[in-house]
Amino acid sequence: MQEVKGTFLEGHCGLPENLDTEVDQLAWEHSSLLLQGLDYESYSEAKLIDVVKGLSERIETMEKKQIISNKEVKCLQGVNDRLLKRVVELKNTVKNLNSKIDPLSLDDSLNQFVEECLGSEDVIYLIGGFDGISFLSSLDSFSPSLDILTPLKPMTAGKSYTSAVALDGKIFVLGGGDGACWFDTVDCYDRRRDDWTPCPALTHGKGSLAGVGLHGKIYAFGGGDGICCFSDMEVFDPAQGKWTKSHPMLEKRFSLAGTELNGVIYAVGGFNGVRYLSSAERLDPREPNWKMLPAMSTVRGCHTVAVLDEKIYVMGGYDADAGAMVSTVEVYEPRMPSWVMVEPMNYTRGYHSSAVLGGSIFTLGGVKGEADTILDVVGSYTQMQFSYNVQAIFCRAPYAVLSLDSLAV
Repeated sequence: MQEVKGTFLEGHCGLPENLDTEVDQLAWEHSSLLLQGLDYESYSEAKLIDVVKGLSERIETMEKKQIISNKEVKCLQGVNDRLLKRVVELKNTVKNLNSKIDPLSLDDSLNQFVEECLGSEDVIYLIGGFDGISFLSSLDSFSPSLDILTPLKPMTAGKSYTSAVALDGKIFVLGGGDGACWFDTVDCYDRRRDDWTPCPALTHGKGSLAGVGLHGKIYAFGGGDGICCFSDMEVFDPAQGKWTKSHPMLEKRFSLAGTELNGVIYAVGGFNGVRYLSSAERLDPREPNWKMLPAMSTVRGCHTVAVLDEKIYVMGGYDADAGAMVSTVEVYEPRMPSWVMVEPMNYTRGYHSSAVLGGSIFTLGGVKGEADTILDVVGSYTQMQFSYNVQAIFCRAPYAVLSLDSLAV
């Protein structure tokens, strides 16, 4: 025991003599750290209070701005409502003014400008016809260069077998039929107004007639009414507002083709009630009578005629000798003694339509002859050659056509 105790005492004697001082130092340092922590927490809490205070002030400012914005939105909504009411009032005013304006009293310069705009595009007008199901009242303008068909205001009745004449920038549609009766009506279409007006009627109902415009007058000749074929000619003078009888042709001609060249009227082919004709005749309105021309090499009916480069082209139609529709084309030049066969069309066709536009002859629609198949092919004749494009929109026959070239005359 003494030995152990001695050992313990020896160990105790090894402790530092300033132990209490060190303990006191550690205690003071710990206390300082605690105080610093408390100061930091107090500082952080104060900072948070400042942040919260700042946010509250910003929220209050934004709420004030929101109130102002709401007032502005409400004010703008009121302005918008007033503007919408004003727009409606202006539309009604414009509508009332339009109803009071007389299109005929418009300034001539404005009319000229509108006409130039409408005439700036090369188009062919397609009028009425038969699509295999019903007779059409439609009027469309077709642009070959753009391949666009534009519907215009239709006629009041569906009809086919008409003749169309251009005069003073307007389109006149003469006669025609609807499968049940033949019409004596004459309707005038004004391109600038896109509107139709009735004109004085023909002396009697007829279809498959020919018509031309010359020297400010309309000449209607030939045709028939399903019972009789006619040789008579009627002349309409817009200045007098009536039709008058004129020089009858030398032959009765139903389903003929007619045209004008250098002030002279030409009647070609047709059916006289007994047979189809190869003959042709001409009339200079300054002379008292028609004169016979050299005969074509083919009898024709329901064919078409067009004038290009001072020559008369006769295309297709029904050849009674062949008992079928034909594709042949014959050309007559007034200075030459006879008709000349040229390159035929690629398709046989009759009851088709033709128009000259931009130095080309266009043939449209018609009947092929095989089970009365109606064609949807448009052909163009340029530089002594026919070319064709398929256009389903032209699946109709027979119908009248006019080009802007003819309307410009």
